[in-house]
Amino acid sequence: MAKKEIIYSTADLRSFLDDAQRNGLFLRVDKTVNIDTEVATLCAQAYWPTLFRSVEDYWNCLLVDGLTRNRNTQAMALGLDCAASDVVPGFAEKMSQGPGETVTIDNAPVKEIIWRDDDASLNRLPVPIPTEGKNFPKMNIIAEDFMSPVISGAIAIVKHPVTGVQATFQTMAKVVGDYRAQFTINSEKVQDILKAWSDMDQPCPIALVIGCHPAIELCAQFEDPAHDTCGMDYVSHFLGAPLPLTTCETADLQVPATAEIVIEGIIDQRREPYLHQSSPCGTFAPIVSMEPFFDVTALTSRENPIYRHMQPNPATDYHAAMELRLAPAVYMLLTDVGLTVHDVAMPTKTGGSCLIVQMTTHSADDIKTAYNTISGIKQPPRLVIFVDEDIDIYDLHDIVFALSTRCDPAEDLRHKQDMTGIPDAINTLINAGGGIEILPNNCWAIDATKPPLDNPDRRREFDRIQARGEGLFFLEDYVK
Repeated sequence: MAKKEIIYSTADLRSFLDDAQRNGLFLRVDKTVNIDTEVATLCAQAYWPTLFRSVEDYWNCLLVDGLTRNRNTQAMALGLDCAASDVVPGFAEKMSQGPGETVTIDNAPVKEIIWRDDDASLNRLPVPIPTEGKNFPKMNIIAEDFMSPVISGAIAIVKHPVTGVQATFQTMAKVVGDYRAQFTINSEKVQDILKAWSDMDQPCPIALVIGCHPAIELCAQFEDPAHDTCGMDYVSHFLGAPLPLTTCETADLQVPATAEIVIEGIIDQRREPYLHQSSPCGTFAPIVSMEPFFDVTALTSRENPIYRHMQPNPATDYHAAMELRLAPAVYMLLTDVGLTVHDVAMPTKTGGSCLIVQMTTHSADDIKTAYNTISGIKQPPRLVIFVDEDIDIYDLHDIVFALSTRCDPAEDLRHKQDMTGIPDAINTLINAGGGIEILPNNCWAIDATKPPLDNPDRRREFDRIQARGEGLFFLEDYVK
């Protein structure tokens, strides 16, 4: 009997870059760049996928950033043939379909090269230093404390020791030795998994995946409350075929088979202060958290791998990824409670501190329901702005128009105190005991919508004036 052919997606980072180049959404840098001094600021300027083909001292390795910084490349990564305003609804719709398919394969491209033991050194990777330092005397922090290389474009994978279900999350792994890194965890599910390993007095394996198709990156952040799954289980909805996985060399974990690089390791759960090189909202308030380490057990890669960097500041892929973690989740929450929501966006430079919701209100209670729903999530944005469908939420001028013509400060402002929010300079640090630090967040919302549908006469007064013939005749048709 003939062996049954395994069907799976062959899409990877390289095919995505080819697509970006064909669509004119791609930059290629042939000039040699230095990872310590040049790469961070160049990547911060990369609005399109940008491939650095010559990295000083790492001649066998390329470097890329800027994969999904805007709606055009996000739509391309997610296989969505749609306008910018349909990316978040389209992403949410596919994720709501539930888990998709994966397959396990042998002879994975990510295992073309395998290093173990002393050969598996993190020094093989072109890991940039992402942030300029700054002195904070009151915190005993000096500028040099920020001068560490950080693996910021990786997807981390762990597995529950009892259920066997994997979890994926984006992490910032600070290289502290040839075979050791300290990494951040922003997922309660992952924290629970680490605790389960600790309760069993067993070491927890981890894998860091660097350089895969960006649909995998975007799905990796997703945690489905209705299913005990990991983000990779949803990728097939976007690639159109099962996602191929392969088993790690030294850990019982499955990773994307077409990734560029995989770092395998064992977690050391003793936690120490971690000085963050990133800031969600772009301010330089030092963020220090207690984070664990991992020790490298193996490193696998493709021939001449492409190192995926995700520059974490000032407003980059890192923040766009934050948006596609927050905006689709909010979209799904609001539609689930019966609200008419058209789109949700996070202005990139706000880093999760601001969210704009485009919706149609049927009654005066809709805004109250929407804000109560959003403020109930973990780390809600400080500011939520509600606007109507006739406002382009990607156009600052349109947003300011709505704020200045449709908002009555006496009636349309809402405020909630002492919410747990994203760390930034305006918050005040409090000690919650047990070594846990919480930042209270005074959240507020602006209702810049027109009167609701149940008040049609008043609503009509806020309709925008149109030029005669608008939408029927277009100037470009007359100048060709």
